[in-house]
Amino acid sequence: MVNSDPPKAHGLVRGSLVVRSVTTVGNYDYITDMKFREDGEIEVNTKFAGFLETRYFNKNTDEFERNFSTIMRGNLAGPVHSHMVGFKADIDIAGVQANTLSVTKVKAMQVPNEKLVSKYLEKTDIAHEGIGSSTFVANPHVPGVWSIVDRASSEKTGNPRGYAIVLNSFATTQVLPDNHPFVTAMPFTKYHLAVTRHHDDEYRATSPYIHYDGYEKEINGQNLDRFLADGENLLDEDLVAWIGFGREHITRQEDLPLVSNFGGGFSLQPWNFFERNQAASPL
Repeated sequence: MVNSDPPKAHGLVRGSLVVRSVTTVGNYDYITDMKFREDGEIEVNTKFAGFLETRYFNKNTDEFERNFSTIMRGNLAGPVHSHMVGFKADIDIAGVQANTLSVTKVKAMQVPNEKLVSKYLEKTDIAHEGIGSSTFVANPHVPGVWSIVDRASSEKTGNPRGYAIVLNSFATTQVLPDNHPFVTAMPFTKYHLAVTRHHDDEYRATSPYIHYDGYEKEINGQNLDRFLADGENLLDEDLVAWIGFGREHITRQEDLPLVSNFGGGFSLQPWNFFERNQAASPL
């Protein structure tokens, strides 16, 4: 018996509302797309475009420039530099402000009384804010999920409703030492995620008044490490997620005349928020 029917493919169109903004920072244009998906996901992507920052190069006088730059052509050098982006996400699960940061890690262990080694889930609710306590850097050797959840929500499965914070692309953090003036001015660049208690006067992760002068001491400015320093309780509180991602721009000849194909992003994904995939049965 031969199946003579033509092959059929079935699927659903994934509808998205896209909100795009362009921010000009010096010689660069930061193009940010926020995509609101039918399944409840909010996807954020930023492309780094614009004109490359360059330096003069002369092989007879500054051959050492090759340690810091890609020699683009002739007397033109493109120095290595970083692009760091920080977002503030004030997450209230279904309007509830009493939320908790839940961290789930995938690890391996030997099954008790067996020779079998299996993966398992290690789940932790983060009790207090602080550097090293409620700050995180993605580690490919310890995969997992960061999620903001409402522990009081009642689901049939026992899973609290929440939203996960997921990096959608490779992202670096700051490579300079913590005492470098760039880092003290912009401490958000050290983390992919930091979570703090909500306060109205903590409205952004850094201050433009010290952004270009890291030697300027600030006391009351917007500084993420200062927000983390008081070690407040994070269990069942109004929480804010500070999300950061960056890329080290190792320049290439294809960055002339304009930079392209370079960026990163993250998404906020419903995590046991719905009973099923909402996009699978559109209205």
